[in-house]
Amino acid sequence: MRIAVIGAGVSGLSAARVLHEHRHQVRVFEKSRGLGGRAATRRGDGVSFDHGAQYFTARDPIFRREVEVWCERGAVGRWAARMGRFSGGRIQSSPDEQQRFVAVPGMSALGGLLGADLDIHKQTRVAPPGRDGGRWVLCSDSGEELGVFDALVVSAPAPQTRELLASVAQRFAEQAAAVEYTPTWAVMLTFADVGELDYDGLFFDDGILRWAARNDSKPGRAGNTWVLHAAPDWSAANLEVAAAEAIADLSAEFCAATGMSPSKIRAGSAHRWLYSLVPSPLDVRAFWDAELQLGVCGDWCNGARIEGAYLSGHAVAGRILGHLAQGAVGSK
Repeated sequence: MRIAVIGAGVSGLSAARVLHEHRHQVRVFEKSRGLGGRAATRRGDGVSFDHGAQYFTARDPIFRREVEVWCERGAVGRWAARMGRFSGGRIQSSPDEQQRFVAVPGMSALGGLLGADLDIHKQTRVAPPGRDGGRWVLCSDSGEELGVFDALVVSAPAPQTRELLASVAQRFAEQAAAVEYTPTWAVMLTFADVGELDYDGLFFDDGILRWAARNDSKPGRAGNTWVLHAAPDWSAANLEVAAAEAIADLSAEFCAATGMSPSKIRAGSAHRWLYSLVPSPLDVRAFWDAELQLGVCGDWCNGARIEGAYLSGHAVAGRILGHLAQGAVGSK
């Protein structure tokens, strides 16, 4: 089959990978320049920052087996982070036995790993798809013809999925419309030195921060770097502030909480994740309409973790393959 996948985040790439390995002709369309969605890394001046997803866990047996293979290949490493929690105006140790994994040398490598050997068209924004003779017709928003396909998988964030499918799959569009996101401001800081803080990752119960990570404590990273994530309510209330203001507010909060000197900050940058967290994801791994030959997947279906996104894509590919297998048996 000729199958199109809209979106090259973890869920879309997971679906495309499975379908490609079953010898289907898969073409992936991605509106941005990179792969992996929020599994993203920003680089510059000899340092790097995982400014989106910070790490991932592997609880499901399917995903755990895949992660073990990645670790054996050296594409993924374990992050043995010293964890703390800021609460009540002070930092306390936050010990746990949870295994945390990161792609090496940056989280963006996960997209490259999943997308290897796939037919991927980046910087291509797909217009709402059309139907012709039972097949899917795709064009870019500039009118370029992208092809005709037997099946379609949409793995975009819920608001974009709603826009894409409103006229051709109302039921799925309504499901997507019911999902809400919260945004996140991310601030990336380079320090002259990392100081004497005894933690590599900090959860925040109070104030305008939600999370902070010493990025260079992860395998394959270098430099005295920290990534700060703002609390969802602060991010929503300050969605339109200038990046410089977000940097100033979040770095001041971080330094006050940790005792690190603001004078040691050598550089700062910021990124606004509009579709960051899904407080109430749907309790379904993926959607599939056999009559339309249409699948929908994403972290908003199955939980906004990398593992959830991967399993959602894996699930929609399984639905497609199962449908085809049933058809093959029925034709005998």
